Amino acid sequence: MNPPLFNGIVILLKSHIVRDKSTLLNDLSSIVTRSLIGSQVGFTVGQWQQKTTFLVQKIQATFPNQLLIVRSSASEEDTKTASQAGRFKSVSHVDSQIESAIVSAVEEVLASYKGLNEPAREKVFVQKYLTDVAVAGVILTRSLDTAAPYYQISYDEGADATASVTAGISCSIQQSVIYKHYKKTSLVLPEKWQTVIRAVQEIENLLACDDLDIEFAVDTQGQCHIFQVRHIARHDNQVKVSDQGFQNQLKRLMGNYEQSLFANQKVLGSRAIYGVMADWNPAEIIGIKPKPLALSLYKDLILNEIWAKQRKAYGYKNVVGQPLVKVFGGIPYIDLRLSLNSFIPDMVSTEATNRIVNAYLIYLELHPEYHDKVEFEVAITCLTPAFESIVAERLEPFGVLQSDIKELKMGLLMITQQATSRLRRDTEKISELMADREQILEKERCPLKQGVLLFSSVKKDAALAFAHAARAGFVAMAWLNDMVKMNLMSLVEKEIFLNNIHSMPAMMVGKEASSEKLSASQILSCCGHLRPGTYDITAPAYWENPEKYLVELVQPIKVPKKQFKLSQQARKKIQGWLDDTFASQIQVTELFGFFQQAIEARESVKFEFSKNLSMALDCWVRYGKSKGISREQLSFLSWKDIIDMSIDCDPVSIALNRIESRSSEFEFTKRLELPHLIFSQQDFVYFEVADCLPNYITSRTVTANVLVLKDYVTKNGASLKNKIVLIESADPGYDWIFTAGISGFITQYGGANSHMSIRAAELSIPAIIGVGVKAYNYLIKQKTILINCATQQIIPVLS
Repeated sequence: MNPPLFNGIVILLKSHIVRDKSTLLNDLSSIVTRSLIGSQVGFTVGQWQQKTTFLVQKIQATFPNQLLIVRSSASEEDTKTASQAGRFKSVSHVDSQIESAIVSAVEEVLASYKGLNEPAREKVFVQKYLTDVAVAGVILTRSLDTAAPYYQISYDEGADATASVTAGISCSIQQSVIYKHYKKTSLVLPEKWQTVIRAVQEIENLLACDDLDIEFAVDTQGQCHIFQVRHIARHDNQVKVSDQGFQNQLKRLMGNYEQSLFANQKVLGSRAIYGVMADWNPAEIIGIKPKPLALSLYKDLILNEIWAKQRKAYGYKNVVGQPLVKVFGGIPYIDLRLSLNSFIPDMVSTEATNRIVNAYLIYLELHPEYHDKVEFEVAITCLTPAFESIVAERLEPFGVLQSDIKELKMGLLMITQQATSRLRRDTEKISELMADREQILEKERCPLKQGVLLFSSVKKDAALAFAHAARAGFVAMAWLNDMVKMNLMSLVEKEIFLNNIHSMPAMMVGKEASSEKLSASQILSCCGHLRPGTYDITAPAYWENPEKYLVELVQPIKVPKKQFKLSQQARKKIQGWLDDTFASQIQVTELFGFFQQAIEARESVKFEFSKNLSMALDCWVRYGKSKGISREQLSFLSWKDIIDMSIDCDPVSIALNRIESRSSEFEFTKRLELPHLIFSQQDFVYFEVADCLPNYITSRTVTANVLVLKDYVTKNGASLKNKIVLIESADPGYDWIFTAGISGFITQYGGANSHMSIRAAELSIPAIIGVGVKAYNYLIKQKTILINCATQQIIPVLS
């Protein structure tokens, strides 16, 4: 940047940008035209100590009968390498008419300067406290982690918004992301952001710097106020992105998106919507920005073909040949229009299907908070007692005809009835997977080829079985949820039922064992193949690092056992509905037997499924080690690369060339910012970070200190015992936390039917699954929280 005007001032301001905020704000206040910077009374600590009375009088004369804010301006606060944000105190709502209040506020700020080298030379300044605030927050003029060209805005609304964002004291904080260089950005932005962006761009030009952290507010008259301008502190080794190269890639990406809107001509529905957490939920399973190997394995195993084969076999629409996932810039998105098509029974006519899918799409756009629970809260995938009430909410208001609903109901009736009797047949091939595994491990000696055979065996013998088990598990949970919703059974009865579920890893937490303390060998013999990140080759399996995962073995979880028994009234209600709907072909006992078998099968089949997958990753790690290729490098290969390497005479050269190419491509992925839901091309350049409706498991209440698992795994720090543990994803590889005596846990990603949801219900551990990015980022800043699953509340106790 080299602005044509104010060149002398630019030089002056650039020298101040790494000094103190008082000086910088004062210099900017006289030259900005697109914002207001309040007048100030500034002084050093030494001046305050010598002339307290004089300075108080000066403050009162400058700001008569006003509320004030006394602000820090320490020399160490806004350097280029460390902002020290939050270290030094500011005090607001100070009454200028009360001398003692001013003195007390200044002294409180000065107390936070303790430990500075020359405190007498440090500065403090006083400004009018803005009260007529419409919106306030912080805008970063580049992405904090990657320096990518985005404006990132964290904001709150209302009179107290100026404090809530910077202090992190409000869970109502919202986030907007705006691409900096898209020419049409002003056409898609709300007026409040146009005002802020114009003000910020002026400051960027004046300072010849576009790497800033700016505190702002927009008042009720639409005027933008600037409270602070600081340089974003970055590590010296952080590579700054080439904006032009990034823009070229983003343009290509947007072009690919436009083409994708018309790619599925045979798929019904008038528009495409993409989401990262729907259906087979890539965000939960492989992450928002997975490495190429994890993404390609998940696509090949499930998302390309198996998912559709399962739906067709169950009696839904035949969409075989249509990949469920669309990858934008390395970020996997579920094609929601295709997903919703796949949940329509095959017997439903084309015209009715088109109307039903469009109704679902409209309903999702009206309720984007359901983007991570589409199968429960948007689509109707099986026939439950809540069918009529669901139809009245999701279909009838949006142009779906009664004749369409009749077709849908008949098709779902057939699918649901068959689901209760086909599970054993659908999952029987899992035994072949176990037999093949033993033969592969005995016969094949080349680790590269051994891994290929292990993975191929999963695809041949287990992938479809797992997809069937997962679908049966969804049907079971949909029934249980809807029976509670319709008051056919109580929430307590549902919890007791789930508490009686048995799973393969249950011995890991002692549920099936005696009261004796579990040993590491017991756990590893059962679950040593698990890893946090089922498809992630960079994540060590339990067997590789037991001292990390099993560092604190505790007494088995004492699950309060109650025998499940439906009340006579509940049994009568449910059987009455079954008789009316399924002509007495399904009995209550049979139905609940199916529920238990489905949920247990989903977990047991996944357990064996993941064992082969984990062993395949182990094989490739061994091969890489023998050739000097690290796990991190291997993560940039694809499944196709692995196959090519297994049949090529010079596999190492293939690997190294493709690793280098993919690593370079992934730099764009790391910097790319996209929303959880994509409704239109505009979402590539401006979006609001979506809210999620989390899933509360059990009806228990717990209060405990917070521990962020990523920090724990990295630092091997404080004990997990009696903590509420925060985890990014609800991946099966995190089962090890149940050995550590946790009080509860919260995940950023994950659905109501995720592995960790089932485990929490089974073990009666209070949990909140899928709180979303905003809530998760808020919670990791808290010290102690209360989880009340019954009232669905998360309450900070000590922050």
